[in-house]
Amino acid sequence: QKRATAVRQADACTAGERRDALLNVSSSLRRKAEFAMEHVQVTILQGVFVHRYRDAHASIRAASIRSLGRYIRNVPAELLKTQWLKYLGWSLSDKCAD
Repeated sequence: QKRATAVRQADACTAGERRDALLNVSSSLRRKAEFAMEHVQVTILQGVFVHRYRDAHASIRAASIRSLGRYIRNVPAELLKTQWLKYLGWSLSDKCAD
């Protein structure tokens, strides 16, 4: 909401300095929101996925892999990080795959 306000104010503003300052605030807020979203996603994955990808129930393992897949689709650069790639590899070699 703060970002939207800053963008509206920047669009309405005619003074160059004020407009630039408001656009800087807008981009800063966007970066903070993106960082916060990534942090939330990583926290959830570490708190749930890491403990459930090898669960005894196949349905729970499948749900874990679906969640990892969604995360990778949302943030594709994360796939290349060893932190998540190893779980994907281990899950693909699941001996009890259903």
